[in-house]
Amino acid sequence: MRLAFQPTKIISLKTIEFFLVRFLIFDIILLGPMGFKIWGSISERHLLLGLSLTISVIFLLKRKSYSLTALYALIGIIFYFLLWGFIIPLLNQGNVSSSLEEIKPAIYFLFILSALRLRNTSRLEIIRKDLILWSLILGMIVVVAWFMATFSMDTSYAIALKLFYSLLGGTSDGLYIGPMPDGSFRVFWISCAIFPWSILLLRQSDKLWFLVAIFFVLAAFATGTRAIFFCAVIAFAALFYMHTSVRTKLVSLSACAVLLGVAIGYGLEGNETSRIFDIQSELEPESARYIQTISLFESWEGSEIFGNGFGASATVVRSESAPFSYELTYIALLMKTGLLGVIYVAGLFYLIHYSINSSIRHKVIEVGSNSSVYIGLLLFFMITFTNPYLFTIHGLILLICLIMAATNRYVGVHRY
Repeated sequence: MRLAFQPTKIISLKTIEFFLVRFLIFDIILLGPMGFKIWGSISERHLLLGLSLTISVIFLLKRKSYSLTALYALIGIIFYFLLWGFIIPLLNQGNVSSSLEEIKPAIYFLFILSALRLRNTSRLEIIRKDLILWSLILGMIVVVAWFMATFSMDTSYAIALKLFYSLLGGTSDGLYIGPMPDGSFRVFWISCAIFPWSILLLRQSDKLWFLVAIFFVLAAFATGTRAIFFCAVIAFAALFYMHTSVRTKLVSLSACAVLLGVAIGYGLEGNETSRIFDIQSELEPESARYIQTISLFESWEGSEIFGNGFGASATVVRSESAPFSYELTYIALLMKTGLLGVIYVAGLFYLIHYSINSSIRHKVIEVGSNSSVYIGLLLFFMITFTNPYLFTIHGLILLICLIMAATNRYVGVHRY
């Protein structure tokens, strides 16, 4: 006698892991800086990340799930945060609780495990399309709010947008929606930092890639954030150069270089009517970043080799709620981990880069993909130089997914 109910095939862990990665990308891009709170300070974002990491650990326990390089990188990351996040602060009689608070986001590095498992080419292409789609929707939200407030003088949509995300995450922290000192209107939260990399994900085979790239530049401008806007302009110039014919490469590159030079020159002239172009004010001795730079170097003196450890703060405190946080990411890192720590981090990034290349070595890399990845990495380091917020779940997860999604689109018989 046959049963009426036939059990279906159990969904594999790989499928669940892939779904979690996709949902995390949607969550991070479109659900605001905090996601939505479930209980206390725990959001659905933490649960998704925890599930993803749990599955990665299960695969890690299986042989041949990861290359030895990936395993070494993981061990190196754990050792790094153990040494500079716990041991050195103890030796320096620092505030260990502040140190643990600062390195708490370090767990996001472990998401590399999930990203390195996405070796299936079709899945990488799905992630690339997801990133572009959600970025387009985010860009529309930002541009509409900015356009209405700037040209129609109607801020009702922007106010509703800020209220929505504030209620969703339980706080308005991280939301910068409103007028700036120069009179322009700004619509920004950390997810908007994806716009430059969304440009680099566009392929020549994508429909309307040129118009979509221009739209992302406009969305970056609407954020009112200099670093994001200038990185978007550079990404657009790089994309335009890669996707144009040999005859027009020189002309297009020269035109983009002139436009970027004019924008930077306009900012160096100390223009006070457009904050997004104002670069000169950041170079003045009374600017906040200039003062932070002097203070961080002074605190680094005497601990040049090992630094002061995570959780340490300089004589100038940028934020009372997070005294260890500074906008000048790499100078702050030098103060906290010393020369040895900076060299160590550079080595870790090399291991991660080598592991990613190893994981896709058996596939063909589409022409131009490698260039997009390296330009994306360069822009990442540029934008984090004066912005601390990208060393968070947003920056790390999106960076890793972008690297994976921008590579090896096709499987073939040729090797480059």
